Amino acid sequence: MTRPAKGIYYDVSGNITYSGYRPLADPLGVTWQASDALSASERDLLSNNNHEDLIWNGTTLVLNFDSLDRTKEEKITEIKEEAQQQILDLAPEWKQRNMIARAVELVQLGQTTDPEFIAIQAVWDTVKVIRATSDQLEADVNAANTEAGVDAVVWPTT
Repeated sequence: MTRPAKGIYYDVSGNITYSGYRPLADPLGVTWQASDALSASERDLLSNNNHEDLIWNGTTLVLNFDSLDRTKEEKITEIKEEAQQQILDLAPEWKQRNMIARAVELVQLGQTTDPEFIAIQAVWDTVKVIRATSDQLEADVNAANTEAGVDAVVWPTT
């Protein structure tokens, strides 16, 4: 059995919605472009980028450079990942669970002035600072109106 042709589907705006083997029936609202009509560089773009990063302008497959929203999404993901890593470096998940359980025990015993409880609270206070910093950086990214503005948002050095 012969496989159907490879290519891309794109919508009326030129947004790539699918690349690969053509299904037997074309989905509604999209147009097929066979891959044999694509240049080697266009096929390379397909293999090295997400569909949402590409646009078919009717004659050529190109990177979508109108991507401020995409840049913001990527930056916010970076910020969230850095916040997560900082928190996990401070207290891995297993340690967080143990601290929560121990803090509950200490509260039930009325030992909230115990040095162990104060140490747990100090870790939590640091986590809150990391989260607040992450939230502020995300707000700064969302307020940026250029890609350079997005790129300028960075974690403070300690």
